[in-house]
Amino acid sequence: MKKEALILTLSITFSLFLSLASASMITIQDDKSLNEGDTWYVGEGYSIKITSIDTTAQISFSLDGNELESQTLSQGEFYTYSNVFNTTIESISAGSVSLKNSSMNSDTIGATVPSMTKIQSAGISGSTLTEGQIWYVSGGYSVYANDIDMDSNPKSAQIILLKDCTQVKEELVNEGENIDYNGEFIAKVNTLSGTTEKTIKFSDTSLSPSFSVHSTGYQTCVITCTEDWSCETWTECSSEQQTRECTDSNTCGTTNTKPEVTQACTSTPIATCTEDWNCTEWTECINNEQTKECTDSNSCGTTDSRPEVTQACNYETDIPAPEGEVYPENQLADTTLQQNTTSQNTPMKEKITSQIFEVTIQDEKISLEKFSNGVNVINTSLNYIKTPLNIIMKSSKLYVNLSGEEIEMKISPEQAVENSLILGNIENVGITKHNKRAVYSVTGTEKVKLFFIFPVLSGIEAKVDIETGEILKVERSWWHFLTSSI
Repeated sequence: MKKEALILTLSITFSLFLSLASASMITIQDDKSLNEGDTWYVGEGYSIKITSIDTTAQISFSLDGNELESQTLSQGEFYTYSNVFNTTIESISAGSVSLKNSSMNSDTIGATVPSMTKIQSAGISGSTLTEGQIWYVSGGYSVYANDIDMDSNPKSAQIILLKDCTQVKEELVNEGENIDYNGEFIAKVNTLSGTTEKTIKFSDTSLSPSFSVHSTGYQTCVITCTEDWSCETWTECSSEQQTRECTDSNTCGTTNTKPEVTQACTSTPIATCTEDWNCTEWTECINNEQTKECTDSNSCGTTDSRPEVTQACNYETDIPAPEGEVYPENQLADTTLQQNTTSQNTPMKEKITSQIFEVTIQDEKISLEKFSNGVNVINTSLNYIKTPLNIIMKSSKLYVNLSGEEIEMKISPEQAVENSLILGNIENVGITKHNKRAVYSVTGTEKVKLFFIFPVLSGIEAKVDIETGEILKVERSWWHFLTSSI
């Protein structure tokens, strides 16, 4: 019977020896001292924890935080788990355990000892944090989920990494990306989720082997956030209350120093003030400008209805006086200020004064010179346009007054010439009346073939509406029907 027991014992020992010999074990740490409560992450998600120490040591071996087995070991005993991890309890003293020749299977960690210790196995999600929580990882490292943005694309999280409760890195990390600190700490932001309660799940977390022990002796970190509030202006008083919006630029999630967002108020009727302006006479024309002083007798402090205090002007000048006859309103006006060269029609000269007003129509600068004798002259890049029609300026716009109706001059003379479609020589541009409308009268000549043979010049006149630019009428020489275009 004793012989059979001895044979069985030798058989079990030999089997164990063969099993250990067949496995390729790599030493990951020669000596390792752990205190009661310490967790040592040995790699690839495996960890060993010293749960209690007396004359013996109670250890727990886990994978990804899930306990695989728990054993009580005495000093000098050899511990192995499923040919994955081996170690020897070298000594047990007050509050600590010393491990000797700790090794792992090469099929688990690879042919050589990795430079980083994985505290989670590949593809396994680790700790899940809600926004504002701290994950105490290992070796004094802690991760703080400061702010999770589910509306960005891709989703992102503001991660704060602490070492011994001191911030060492802050980074905005997108879902699926890693946070990496100096090759000592790496963690992947695996999943961001939630709406009301936002969460972040980490995976593939690795640390330098020197930081692979998570000790219960590490201090609990207190994350301080200093609120930084900025507020909009108060709304108008409504129902004896004013409100405003305030935001914390640091997004602390607390309202300890948040300013008041409502306050009582008293609605006060808005006082009205009617301006009453009194002005001096215009000064003499100096450097083409006249000025005057205007005072509001009610001292409202506003200038909404204040008259103009400057205006353009011109020195006294000699120009041809209007001829004896009165221009009919529908007659083509003269287009220049040149004197008639025929001696019997040469007018007498008289000394008159004028005022000059400048406006812009269709990006063209135009000046209106109103003479004291009633003549209006428009100066453009084309020429001077003299007209007997009454042209006035209001709010930097020109209007033609026809029998009390004021028609705005929206079309520039240059645009009127272009709209006239006269392809030949432009001789004159005037402003006149046509069927109760104010029009540009554009006259010129065009080359045609008389009797379809002889080249001659034929007169043409186009009437272009000064407000719309529409061609209202085109007149040609009476014999135009006997011609053809060249």
